[in-house]
Amino acid sequence: MSKDIIILLVTTLITITGWIVFESMGVSKKQNIPEEILVQSEELIPILDISTVQKIYGP
Repeated sequence: MSKDIIILLVTTLITITGWIVFESMGVSKKQNIPEEILVQSEELIPILDISTVQKIYGP
């Protein structure tokens, strides 16, 4: 029984340590996309206001 508790504690410690390292590196907050790629991709994002929708589907 105590062996199971030790395995559970070790697994929990490894999980918490991995999560702390993951968060401290900031991997979850940034995607490492270069700025020039972001600028180029802005041109590809259509702005769907009412005039754009009317041009696509008619009045």
